[in-house]
Amino acid sequence: MNAKILKDAKIRISGLVINTEVIICSDPIGGTCSSPSPSILGVDFLINNKLKFVFDPDKKEAYLEKED
Repeated sequence: MNAKILKDAKIRISGLVINTEVIICSDPIGGTCSSPSPSILGVDFLINNKLKFVFDPDKKEAYLEKED
């Protein structure tokens, strides 16, 4: 896989700081990565950081909740 791994990346979401590993594929469109890299809101990101993604299209509202 042609990817860079950012270990212990700090992501700030509405005041909440999450330390996580982020994988960045160098050419996601050209398909040079042998396996799909996770998106910032990928299922693996949500599970690893114990987050819940809530989306309500009627209220035009989306947010993350952190489980303690």
